[in-house]
Order: sequence, then C-alpha cells, then structure tokens
Amino acid sequence: MFDFSWVKECSCIDDCNRVHEDEYVHSFHSLSIDDIVKQEKRLGCAFPPELREFYLQIGWGMLCFKDKEALNEIIDPEQLTDIIIKEGYYEGWQDDNIEQWDRKRMFPFFYTIDQIYFCLDLTRKDKDGRSPVVDPNEWGKRYTPIADSIDDFIRKMTLKTNYYYDIFEEL
Repeated sequence: MFDFSWVKECSCIDDCNRVHEDEYVHSFHSLSIDDIVKQEKRLGCAFPPELREFYLQIGWGMLCFKDKEALNEIIDPEQLTDIIIKEGYYEGWQDDNIEQWDRKRMFPFFYTIDQIYFCLDLTRKDKDGRSPVVDPNEWGKRYTPIADSIDDFIRKMTLKTNYYYDIFEEL
C-alpha cells in the first residue's frame, strides 16, 4: 500500500559511510516492529497508517540533514509518544502550540525548528489512509496545507529543502 523504497536511494540509513555522505539528502535510523508496537501500546492507539509504514520501511531521522536552518526531523516513535502523553523529558512541559491542537484531528510527526511541528490531519484521510501534512499554526485556529501525504512531503523536501517556506511567504 505505501512504498517508500525510493527514499532509501537518497538516504543514509543507520551507520552509513561518511566518505560518501555527499551522496545523501536524508539521514535515518531504522526501527524494528517491536520499537513501534511498544510505543503504540504506551500511546493507546496505532500510529497513523502512512507514518507507521514509514517507520517500518525507513525509520526516523532528518530530512535534508545538511540544512543548517532547521532540524527537519521525522520524530522517533518514543519521543513522539513522550510529547503526546507528556512523559519523560516532556512531563510537565508546556508548549502553547501543542496544547491548542485538536487531538482527534492533529497528529504531530515532524519537527522543524523553534517548537514548530507539522501534523497529519487525521480527519482528511484518502481512500488509502494517507492524511495531508499541515501546519497547525495560530494555536490550532487555522491549518495551513503543506503536502498531500508524508510521501508527497518527503518528495517535495527532496527536491527543495524547506520548500514549505514558500508556502508561508504566500500567506
């Protein structure tokens, strides 16, 4: 259903050879099914289908890892779960952006910079279970479309690092 094999062609996964680092656009750390299931149990629900499949096929890590302007991280499942249920480092953590999200609608998965997260809009899934990527800006009052899916988002980032800056300039 979801095929992220193309991502492997432009990504360093796990312990890639630093000699050939310039050949890669992205850098990821692979995950096991046990890593994912453990966090889903903590979370009390499954990760959204496309994100779960990305975790299984690729893992978590940095898009456009050579970029110095933003972190561009697809958040690892353990940290993501901690953020959502406020455990570990995030226990008692206050982030006005996250606090204002409609939890039934917004599922964070991507961290840019300065507590800016992109989310999957779970209310707008397509027939294959893909959710659009949105920026839940203005404290959850407005959702700016960023991409049609995680696959679309990564393809756009692969072609132009931080392409989403253009979207914000148009607003």
